[in-house]
Amino acid sequence: MREQLLRMLQETKSSFWVADQLEHTFAQGVSMTVKETKSDIEFFHLEPSGLSPREIKKRETYETTRAYTDEESMELIKEAFNALFVTLPSIQASAIKELKILGIDFSNIEFVQPDEPGREDIPHSLPSDIQEFSAESAKQRVEKFFKEIVR
Repeated sequence: MREQLLRMLQETKSSFWVADQLEHTFAQGVSMTVKETKSDIEFFHLEPSGLSPREIKKRETYETTRAYTDEESMELIKEAFNALFVTLPSIQASAIKELKILGIDFSNIEFVQPDEPGREDIPHSLPSDIQEFSAESAKQRVEKFFKEIVR
């Protein structure tokens, strides 16, 4: 499921960078202190036995990582979809609405291109004639999408 969703994001011109960010996050894993690993089922069997209290105390200051679980991966993907299809459009619509309330006449908003290579083809302007945006409606569509794919 995770790979299908990432592939869907990668194949869409305006969202491939989100898939890249998610893959980067997954590759890094979940960062945690060694002390936290004692309560993490993924690490429970890796804890060495027979350590002295001094060694245990010293060891607890180190950090380590583990792979994301399937549930954690899906939660990150859901958060990315919400950010991309609910939060970002909501912010854009709100900004345009506020500029219009101020009486500013414009046809579009131009953004500076990102420094990241490979994102040159993404549109860097936002038209002023964006239709009214409903964050609640967008959120329901995203939730419905995830309910459908889980079936």
